[in-house]
Amino acid sequence: MRGRKPATAAEKIAKGETRPSRVNYQEPEVPEADVASAPKELRGAGFRLWRDHAQAMKASGQLRATDVPLFIAHCKTASDLEFWEKEKAKRDLDRAARITIQRTLNQLGGLYLRQAAELGMTSVARSRVKTAVTPPVQQPKHDRFFKGLRGISGGKA
Repeated sequence: MRGRKPATAAEKIAKGETRPSRVNYQEPEVPEADVASAPKELRGAGFRLWRDHAQAMKASGQLRATDVPLFIAHCKTASDLEFWEKEKAKRDLDRAARITIQRTLNQLGGLYLRQAAELGMTSVARSRVKTAVTPPVQQPKHDRFFKGLRGISGGKA
């Protein structure tokens, strides 16, 4: 996909977007995520990531039910990074193995950062949305936009 990633309606409203043509008011409402317990397949760094961040992300509204599979994949990527870092630390590896492990670490590191940005876990991703101090804009009413206008009668305003 080219260009900037489209923002959700909630992000647009939080940024202060008031043009109704730019906000999708029919966007589906996704329920909150169930993060009471970590998935059984998470170990090590992935489990710690879930334990430390899942509840906070749910409380802030960042983690919804549809985001949980991506967050689990993010936690698994963290576990894989930890595993390959331990493999790299072993002393009895030859040069080819070290190069292969380093490439794997680079790929996993890039994937980890992309997933974190997608979930809004990076400082840049969080800084793009401001906290909404006013209630979200309701679906626009016809009077709101045409309240001050008068109809044309006889060709004169």
